[in-house]
Amino acid sequence: MSRHPVREIDIRYWLPALSVAVLVVATLVWMTIDYHSRRSDAESRALAGWHRSMLRIQNLVETSAEGQSAAVPAAALFTLFNDTPGLRYLAAVDTSAGILHANRRGLLGQTAAALPGFDPEALREQLTGQVGTIGLDPDGHIRGYYPLTLAPPTANVRRPPDALLYLDFDTSGLIAPLRHQLLRQTGIFASVIFTGLLAGLLFVQRYVNRPIATITRAVREFQPRDRVTPIPLAGRGPLNRLARAFEKGARSLNDSILEAERRENRLARILESIGDAVIITDASGRVERVNAVAESLTGWSRQAAVGHMVTEIFAPFSALDGRPLPNPALQALETQASVQLANHAAIIARDGHQYQIADTAAPIRAPDGGLEGAVLVFHDVSEAYRLREEQRIAAVAFDTGAPQLVADRLGHVIRVNQACLDLGGYSREEMLEFHLMGDIFLGQESPGLGEFLAGRAGFDTWSGPTWWRRKDGERVNIWVTDSIIRDAQGEISYFVISAVDTTELVRAANALAETQDNYQRLIESINDGIAIIQRQRFVDCNRRLATFLGRGRDEILGHTVEQLSLPRQLDDSDSGVKARALFDQVIAQGGGRVDWSMMRADGTPVILEATLSKILWQGEPALFAVARDVTERHQLEAERQRLLAALSRSEEMMRLASAAYGIAAWELDPENGTLTWAQDAEIVLGVDRSGLPATHAEVLRLIHPADRGAFDAAVQHSLADRNTFRIEFRTAVPGRERRWFRSQGECRREDSGAIRLYGATADISDYRKAQADIEQLAFRDPLTSLANRRLLLDRLQHAVRQAQRSGQWGAVLFVDLDRFKLLNDSLGHSAGDALLRQVGQRCGDAVREADTVARLGGDEFVIVVTELGDNPDAASRHAGKIAAKLRERLNVGYPVGGHDYHLSASIGIALFPRDGHTAEELLRHADVAMYQTKQRGRDGMTFYQPSQLSHANRRLELERDLRKALEQGQLLLHYQPKVGADGQVIGAEALLRWQHPDLGMVPPLDFIPIAEETGLIYPIGKYVMRTACAQLARWRDRLPQRSLSLAVNVSPHQFRHADFVPCVTEAVRDFGVPADALIIEITEGTMLDGIDLVIARMRDLKALGVSVSVDDFGTGYSSLYYLKNLPLDEIKIDQSYIRDLLEDANDAAIVESIIAIARNLKLRTVAEGVETAAQADILRAMGCSVHQGYHYSRPLPLDEFEAFTRL
Repeated sequence: MSRHPVREIDIRYWLPALSVAVLVVATLVWMTIDYHSRRSDAESRALAGWHRSMLRIQNLVETSAEGQSAAVPAAALFTLFNDTPGLRYLAAVDTSAGILHANRRGLLGQTAAALPGFDPEALREQLTGQVGTIGLDPDGHIRGYYPLTLAPPTANVRRPPDALLYLDFDTSGLIAPLRHQLLRQTGIFASVIFTGLLAGLLFVQRYVNRPIATITRAVREFQPRDRVTPIPLAGRGPLNRLARAFEKGARSLNDSILEAERRENRLARILESIGDAVIITDASGRVERVNAVAESLTGWSRQAAVGHMVTEIFAPFSALDGRPLPNPALQALETQASVQLANHAAIIARDGHQYQIADTAAPIRAPDGGLEGAVLVFHDVSEAYRLREEQRIAAVAFDTGAPQLVADRLGHVIRVNQACLDLGGYSREEMLEFHLMGDIFLGQESPGLGEFLAGRAGFDTWSGPTWWRRKDGERVNIWVTDSIIRDAQGEISYFVISAVDTTELVRAANALAETQDNYQRLIESINDGIAIIQRQRFVDCNRRLATFLGRGRDEILGHTVEQLSLPRQLDDSDSGVKARALFDQVIAQGGGRVDWSMMRADGTPVILEATLSKILWQGEPALFAVARDVTERHQLEAERQRLLAALSRSEEMMRLASAAYGIAAWELDPENGTLTWAQDAEIVLGVDRSGLPATHAEVLRLIHPADRGAFDAAVQHSLADRNTFRIEFRTAVPGRERRWFRSQGECRREDSGAIRLYGATADISDYRKAQADIEQLAFRDPLTSLANRRLLLDRLQHAVRQAQRSGQWGAVLFVDLDRFKLLNDSLGHSAGDALLRQVGQRCGDAVREADTVARLGGDEFVIVVTELGDNPDAASRHAGKIAAKLRERLNVGYPVGGHDYHLSASIGIALFPRDGHTAEELLRHADVAMYQTKQRGRDGMTFYQPSQLSHANRRLELERDLRKALEQGQLLLHYQPKVGADGQVIGAEALLRWQHPDLGMVPPLDFIPIAEETGLIYPIGKYVMRTACAQLARWRDRLPQRSLSLAVNVSPHQFRHADFVPCVTEAVRDFGVPADALIIEITEGTMLDGIDLVIARMRDLKALGVSVSVDDFGTGYSSLYYLKNLPLDEIKIDQSYIRDLLEDANDAAIVESIIAIARNLKLRTVAEGVETAAQADILRAMGCSVHQGYHYSRPLPLDEFEAFTRL
């Protein structure tokens, strides 16, 4: 039965992919079904709603036609539905297809053909019945046809229909909200499903992927023979069983490996214990194993041999004729039988050594009888062959060679040849009676000889010099070689003594030794270093040379010249190459001289001056060198050259530095006034060399007249006092720009007694300019070049001290431009900068040159005027005149970008020393006075009074506490009800209140301006918007049938802020508030500044669905233009007109006009400040039915408001 492999997939990737695919398909199917269901429901509701509306319209139109009073005229009735999204046409058509009434005025008087989609057949069909029809056409439009009777009844008898009421409503507007809602719900559903999927994936990751990864890591990290570490996996599932199975298999594998290694080691020990060489091959003849003996005989290591063919390792040949012999291992593999080599077989080891061997080879069979390989066993028989050959050669050489004798193991001479008898002068019979130790070797001082002949040495051959005593008594010097011949058991059998007569050689050696001793004493007595060099090596030297090199003689002799030299010689040539060339040159020419760089034992260099001569040393050419140490001389010369080069570089660097840094050195001879200039001075001074001034007088003519005297005086004082001078001056060269220079010099007396003035001149024009730029940046405003705050404080403090000393009063004028920020935002910052520069220029023109004009930043300027008189009254009059003059200049139009713009300024004045003793104090008091001017309506001036400071301090405290109030939740909302025509609460206005922990309830008029000036209005406004929307959402959820609206006042600053519309959008969406339930109230002043921005903000709010109301209408710059063009929804009539409505006819006329205008512009009206029932009644009579005021309720805290409105 065949088994097919089971296919698996990687669940780490397929499970998430399949889950996502299923969820996506399910979501798409659900969206499709739900979308069609919702669309069908919406269309059904729209049909039912329009059916009811058409019946009401039918009834109202017929009632009006019968002459009964109707709330709305028939003509106006058709236009009431124009605000309904999706309505295209609503018309009444007579029997002749003429349009009697329509929601669009342009259709009146036309035929029904002007109504797209109108069915003429429906006109004939519906005129015969009493019930209309309405339905959804395939193009998505709801079209309805309802009969109308416009003729009045006769005798209370209703006439038949004589007109048709036609409706065309586009349902596409219903679909977009459905899609938005469906997408939102789908997003929530997808988020939930995604969260579940993520949880599932995390579950799979933790309980499937991580265990699999743990098992995989354990399998990868497992190494045979390592201890099996339990896999850290808990549980009883299949993955745990898989892990335990792997651990069991790993332990079993380790046990098998250990058993195999034990058997392998035992086999290896057996092979190593065998005295013969063993090579084992596989069935193809490749080496699988060799033992140590085989490694020794073949020269192949075990690692190198394994894998090679046996023929490469073991290649036998005949030792007699060199003929190759068959490889016995291959023969055994071929014949599958044991094979032996022939006699005289030999092999050559890898190191070239030859061994004569005897071997045998046999096949290795498997348990099933198959051939697995071969084993080759061989051993070295070279020694046996050598002994056999030596015995053969010795037998021949004994009688024909040098003097020899043979003694038995006890030392008795048993054989002697003729050469030995001639050497000693004895007869054969006399020599055969001799004993080695008693007769032949007697009293010799040859180390080891006695021990050797006594058989106690650990070796079988002794060789060395000794002597014999001839029969005639003459001493003969000989060199003997004593050998021991052993039997098969290793015992001594014979001593074989071979001798060479060295008597004449010893005499010559003694004579040579005496000569060498004389030579050595001679070279050691010489104070120079002596060396003999042959074949580039030192063969002899004296101790003086060794001292030069810091080495012993044994560290020198035998080494090459290159080894003891520096790598490079003085001429930068290679030491080895130069040594060989020099040796060849001296050998060819017979002599020479050289300075040679060598190296001491400690690594330091030494330079030897060597005189070289050619000699013969032991018959070969050599160099005889006489050397002396000249290292110090070379060092002194090198130091001299280094100092000369340094001096030259220093002079060059000075010249380059002088040119690079614009310094021209000079020397003045005061006796004749001549001037000597350094090289490149003309470059520094920017003239030709010929144009350099040659005398001191010429220099003075080039200096600016204002600086000429100071320069000449500085030079003369230096010459007179013998000291230095330093001065900066300007030049006045016709036709060239004015430059700044700095000269400094020093007067010196020369050795000859003459006086000289040495100096240098540098061009510092760039430095002066940079210094001026730094001063400009440090003390000047970069935009207007006026004094900045730092310079202002310095000059003001100086003016205060001067006033205290002189008694003359001064003033600080703090100038702040009115409404500059609005102009800057409208025109752009570049135009604003141009305007500020003009303001700075006008401020400077309005005061004296000695006075200080500064810009602190933004649109704030400060003017410091001094010497205004010696009493405060005079100082006040002068300061007031200066301020009036300044206002007059600043109020003149500013030409910017082809247009004239007008600005006014608020000025605060502080007098000194009365109003402050420090610059910071005066500046702060002038600022306080300026703020009072702002409070009084701007465009004026105010003198500082101490009471103003307390007001300013209170304002600062309120600002600080207001920041804490926002953080600590002290701000809260009160709600004032808005009442409809039936007396029911239809909404409220949210009003901000501040419950101060110490001051109690702070009026909004006290803290709202502070919030607007400090920018706190933005976070406060966001807090109010979100709090109001959150509360409105709770009310609508609690009583959805009430449909309450909530109005929120918005500051002009907040309304213009870029984040305002996103803030409203976020609040509406976060709390789920219907956008049409939120009303944004703005003041008329908001509409005056930046009308384009206001329109854009209103349109964004309208797109969101939020209504916009104008608060306190009639109190500001009311304009019908704004009412006409701005997308407003509501007008709130200011309470100032409501208060005297019953007594003042003008107020009544104004209120009636406002209501009429709003009605015609289709704007809602709300009356503020309604305090009596009579006011409420007349307002309703005028057409304003929505009221707000104390007649109904004051602004209430949340709990009281909810109790009042029964929420």
